[in-house]
Amino acid sequence: MSVIGSPIVNLTLVNPYAPLATTTNYVSSQGLFIGDNPLTFTLPLLLLEISIIFIVSNALHFVLKPLGQSRVVSQVLTGFLMGPSLIGHNGTFQETFFPARATFILDTLSLVSLTLFLFSIGVKTDVSLLKRPGWRAVSVGFCGSLLPIALSLIIYFTTRNSLSSDLVRSNVIIGIAVRLSLSSFAVIGDALQEHGLLNSDLGRTALSAALITDVCNWVIMSGSLLILLVFKAKSAEVAVSVVASLVACILFVFFVARPMAMWAIRRTPAGELVKEGVFVSMIVAALLASFATELFGFHATLGPIVLGLAIPGGMPIGVTLSERLDSFLSGLLLPTYLALAGYRTNLTNLGGWATWGLLEIIILTCFVGKFVGSFLAALYFKMPLKDAFVLGFMVNFKGIIEVAYINSTGDTEVLVEYLEKVVGDGEGTVGVVRGMVERFDVVVVGKRKGMEDDGAATKGIQEWSQCPELGVLGDMLAGVEIGGRTAILVVQQQAWAAGENFEGVRGE
Repeated sequence: MSVIGSPIVNLTLVNPYAPLATTTNYVSSQGLFIGDNPLTFTLPLLLLEISIIFIVSNALHFVLKPLGQSRVVSQVLTGFLMGPSLIGHNGTFQETFFPARATFILDTLSLVSLTLFLFSIGVKTDVSLLKRPGWRAVSVGFCGSLLPIALSLIIYFTTRNSLSSDLVRSNVIIGIAVRLSLSSFAVIGDALQEHGLLNSDLGRTALSAALITDVCNWVIMSGSLLILLVFKAKSAEVAVSVVASLVACILFVFFVARPMAMWAIRRTPAGELVKEGVFVSMIVAALLASFATELFGFHATLGPIVLGLAIPGGMPIGVTLSERLDSFLSGLLLPTYLALAGYRTNLTNLGGWATWGLLEIIILTCFVGKFVGSFLAALYFKMPLKDAFVLGFMVNFKGIIEVAYINSTGDTEVLVEYLEKVVGDGEGTVGVVRGMVERFDVVVVGKRKGMEDDGAATKGIQEWSQCPELGVLGDMLAGVEIGGRTAILVVQQQAWAAGENFEGVRGE
């Protein structure tokens, strides 16, 4: 249950712009036999993408499960398999099955599933573990977190001179090191349940240690984000509004939402699930909490986490969520989120040893440091050697929370890709333009005064012009032959900018 940093730009996302001068519905297709290509429409492509992810991830899990690998590994590997490092390196496959315009919708859908998953985890979290956690759990939690943080930061600050300046300024490596040094209650609880260790003594110790560090991290990250938003405020009124909005959300959750949940629990007969109306109301409340925190400048996952922690778990609400929601989320939507994380991975973009080698060393340091810190703390409290050894591995479980953090960390890095194509004739120009129409939703075309039709690169194209006022490239993009759904913005150079005498353009 960690607060995830607010994303700015996601490399798989594109802003949807409606195509110009058309009223055609691009959501659903009329069918293959009518002449439509269903994969150029949103709905059939989305259904195919979800089906591919579901089938491939389950096939990989069938192979990897005997090796002791969890579903998270299979789902991330599914995305990696179809990403640009392997199959997706084939441009035809990527543009056909996972174009950016469809990945945008898939990514949004998976983020909604993540917020509901974190709400469900919050509801099922036993907050009473914080009342009397025991010194052993506290020591395992803090020693297993502070030692890897200290070691990884020492390595980073002694070697950062070998990194690029933009990577140092972004503090991405520091953020990853801190996140991997902490434990996630949700991830550890899910992994222990999958292996049947949730109710063991070691499992309870690992859960208590993870919950302690998770809550501390949640408070620190929320406070840090609040301070950051206050400093970014342009006036004192805005700063006060930011603080007041967060306080109002928390007060509403604990003094309105929680009493309503308690009322619903009292009206539910013993041993039965809550009514359908109450269940739907809880889902809507989680979505509205997500919307509220996103609206006020915090990440969308903060609201559902706070709401989930405020609602009592167990019977009947916690069991209802497990019965009606978890299978749908864990079986269908969350694999999409994890697969997209693997899909973003591109090994061809790896830099030299100074970059990825240092990152691998820090990841290994976090694992070893966390294991050693937890192991030594357990031994100090007279835990058997074998149990302390197993506990060191338990607190090192990683899963969707860490994936979500790394995703949001990548989202905050705005990357600009420069691509240059050299063409020798009009045919080459047409080929380049055809490759653009499925990658982008809007294309800006420059139309220079007096040079619209010059050069071998556009020779012969202007003869087929239907809209000469758009220029050669603008007309080509708007033509039915290209078959694209790209919005076109033509920037026309004015006569006075071209150095001509043009009366009435320049004012006194």
